Amino acid sequence: MHMQFLPSTCLIQKRILLFVSGYRNYAGQTLLKESTLGNFKQPGGNVVLSCFPKIVDNIDILEIVTTVWSEDVLSAMSAAQKKSIEYPMLKAKEIIHKIYPVLFADEFQLNESNYMASACFDQNRYQLRLDLLLSALRFGGPARGGKPAPKKPIEDMSTFKPFNVRETNWEVWDVREGKYDQYLNLH
Repeated sequence: MHMQFLPSTCLIQKRILLFVSGYRNYAGQTLLKESTLGNFKQPGGNVVLSCFPKIVDNIDILEIVTTVWSEDVLSAMSAAQKKSIEYPMLKAKEIIHKIYPVLFADEFQLNESNYMASACFDQNRYQLRLDLLLSALRFGGPARGGKPAPKKPIEDMSTFKPFNVRETNWEVWDVREGKYDQYLNLH
């Protein structure tokens, strides 16, 4: 039922139709929730909405996402889950969240000027991209189809570390005590 809400011209592989449908329904739900008086705007800081275009526009990423979606998600879906939109929405969101650190990894070398370019002509860079994506999407999970699961998490393969406010120290002036506390540790 939810597939009829896709555009009439949709140039994507058939194996990721549910991924795209899951994303579009998530985006619609998020935008409608955030809208006030009919004014639609992208919610600030939404990883899923900001990363999806980069995932779909970069063939190196889309190739791996298609494989992982087909082998890990689609093959495990029941017929009822395929008809309902909730499960594809959840899984699409999960995959996009897992890819987020890869998009900004120094080793992946993706930026605004080349986000649509493939690294297929540079075998070392292409293999590194493949390893980063598979690590992000499959690390900690079981081996699939006789292929071993990645041995290292994405954090060990990249210089990019996602920002986490709980790992920071902040300088604080305590007004009540009239003294300066050097750091406030938020752990």
